[in-house]
Amino acid sequence: MKESLKDLGSLSSEFDQIPPERSSAYIRMFTEVEELLLGKTYVDSRRMTRQPIGRILFKNTSNYSPTYADVYLLTHRSGAALLEVWCPAPTQPLNAVQWNRWLDFYTEDSLRMVIFHALVSFIQEIEGKNTWSGYSFPVTIVRLPKHSLEAIGNNCKEDIVRLLFIDRSQFPIKPEIIDEVLSHNFCTRKDGLVLLSRRSGIDLHGKGDPAEELLYSDLPPRSSLPFLITLELLLLERAVLQRFYDKLSRSILRSVEELMTLKQRVLDDLEEYYGAITNANRFTDAVISEGEQLLGITDLYDAVMSIRCFWLIIPSSKTQYYELYLYCAEDNSEPKLQVSHSFLIACSNYKAYCFDSVQLVLAWTIGASILSGAILIVTLWKELNK
Repeated sequence: MKESLKDLGSLSSEFDQIPPERSSAYIRMFTEVEELLLGKTYVDSRRMTRQPIGRILFKNTSNYSPTYADVYLLTHRSGAALLEVWCPAPTQPLNAVQWNRWLDFYTEDSLRMVIFHALVSFIQEIEGKNTWSGYSFPVTIVRLPKHSLEAIGNNCKEDIVRLLFIDRSQFPIKPEIIDEVLSHNFCTRKDGLVLLSRRSGIDLHGKGDPAEELLYSDLPPRSSLPFLITLELLLLERAVLQRFYDKLSRSILRSVEELMTLKQRVLDDLEEYYGAITNANRFTDAVISEGEQLLGITDLYDAVMSIRCFWLIIPSSKTQYYELYLYCAEDNSEPKLQVSHSFLIACSNYKAYCFDSVQLVLAWTIGASILSGAILIVTLWKELNK
């Protein structure tokens, strides 16, 4: 993300304004739940900030489809950012076929694609580049104010599974697969269902939610916020690790200090994640554990940790050469510079030569010096005899 968002107001001018009382209530709800998950001290440090961007109005909507989407920007001190898009729909029967069409990128009436096209210029502006390398993850929140989860579960199990995987096929799913997917319910409440897959998440509660949760139908239910916030922490962790991996795999570090500074920055940027683990309850601990696997965070972390050897090109303070070291980080130990061969890079104006033997480097140096001296003597001799 770009270091400065001074022009945020002008960037969001293409959106309608979110009613101030709604945006204030939205941000206040998230802040209160973040205090419960991460602690008040963390929230007061303002490592993450949330601000309203604007409202996207949908055209040609049907009776049951959402009419707008409210967009909020969550920025992290490390430079990572998330766009929260809250898209409330009217009360309606559970219809996995239609909902999947809204969530799928590649359908004619895809709301997800409409939202992306509305935000693409804004995303490019805050990232400072013309391509978007982010990650889109939809979460479906369903509330049943008059029915229990058990009452609809027997009839809608397959629809729930299709909705979780955004599966638009019409082929029947094996009952044992449906039961296996539904058994991974993270919710600790009796009448709740929270599921997670690589493609999306679902938070579904039956009747019994407190009345204040249904006071504003255009705001997320408070009971869904622990799930949403935990997912956001996972996505922030993923972004930090991806940037660390890109930095190590695509560039040559100039010193051990630069590498150690980069490592410390990553640890600082993952403070939210480790704070969530420290304060985890049974629900968030299970979501974090499963989310690391499903969102590819474990594989990304392992990939970062497997990059244990780095080429460090360090300018020599005594010669015109550059010393090429192989940096090796070992488990549970301080970083070491291990030089299995004596590498020196001898540089000229146009070429660089690399030898793995001190004798060859010495011979190259003596030869280059003799040749340079001979050329200089011949040049001076010619000048003197003119």
